[in-house]
Amino acid sequence: MMMNPGEWVWVSEQQQLCRIVEVQSLWGQTLYRVWLPTQDTIVRIAADKLQPLTEAGLTSPAEIAYIAAAARVADALTKDVLLAVHISLTFANI
Repeated sequence: MMMNPGEWVWVSEQQQLCRIVEVQSLWGQTLYRVWLPTQDTIVRIAADKLQPLTEAGLTSPAEIAYIAAAARVADALTKDVLLAVHISLTFANI
């Protein structure tokens, strides 16, 4: 199955979500350059190592958003970064 740049897919070896950056054909083999958000790197992976999200069991947009957010938090925890959530509250005058 051919996958296109911009699609989110599952990398079976790393057990993580990634985004396709580029499709390459080299010596009769299809390779994908993908972005791994947990490591913030781009790597080249063979087509047989990738699965569409529907085949990987990740079909809900909420599941995808959860995994992407968790990956960003995990990445931030490995660095010396201040991680804060911005919360704004509005109180009615009593």
